[in-house]
Amino acid sequence: MKQEKKCENCKFYIQHYIKKAHSFQKLFRGHCSNLDTPLKIRKHGVYFDSCCDKWEQSEDLKTDNRESIKTVIRDIRKSLAEIAFILKDD
Repeated sequence: MKQEKKCENCKFYIQHYIKKAHSFQKLFRGHCSNLDTPLKIRKHGVYFDSCCDKWEQSEDLKTDNRESIKTVIRDIRKSLAEIAFILKDD
C-alpha cells in the first residue's frame, strides 16, 4: 500500500506525545531519526504533515516503531543499572 508523503508516514519519523491525566496525547510534532537529515532539523522537530527529500516509506510502521521502543527501553535499562551501581555505595 502506497503511503502519502508526510513525515508521519516516514520510517524515520518519531512521534511526540504529552502526558495528560492517565493517558498520552499525540502532538502535531515529532522528530526525524534519519542521520542524513541536518541536525538542526532533527533537534528542533518536524510537523507531522511536512515532508522532506529524505522521506522513505516504511514497510511496516508498527514493526519499526516497536523496534525503536525496544532500543530505547534497552538504553534506559542500561542507564538505570549504571545509576543503581553508583548509588549502591551511598
